[in-house]
Amino acid sequence: MAERRKVLNYIINNYKPTIKEEIVVSQPVMVDDCRFCGVCSRLCPNGALKQIEEDDEVTLHLDNLLCSGCNLCNEVCFYKAIVLKEIPFIGQSASILARGFKFNCIGCGNIHVATREIYCPACQEELNFGGGS
Repeated sequence: MAERRKVLNYIINNYKPTIKEEIVVSQPVMVDDCRFCGVCSRLCPNGALKQIEEDDEVTLHLDNLLCSGCNLCNEVCFYKAIVLKEIPFIGQSASILARGFKFNCIGCGNIHVATREIYCPACQEELNFGGGS
């Protein structure tokens, strides 16, 4: 399936750019806050999802050309934050699905990653933004 997306991308870029709006593919999108547990990126059979850490920022990248639309990311997401939706195939190779930051828990001192301040899954104290590596 990922090979088909590469062929579609080639056709769009080399033959008929106006066809972009007509091609629809199933692709993961975020519908809730990602907790950056990493399960989806580790289990993606095509390597389309990658979690990248840089300093106190963590991003979840999607390589649109590698995604086969298998829906495994949705099935394994503990928080049901990611779902497959039918969207126009834009032909770009990568996009950022979620961006989060490291948080320190006031209660237990553990470091977590989230898109916004939340409660610690271990002790339920509010996480305090401020980085922490």
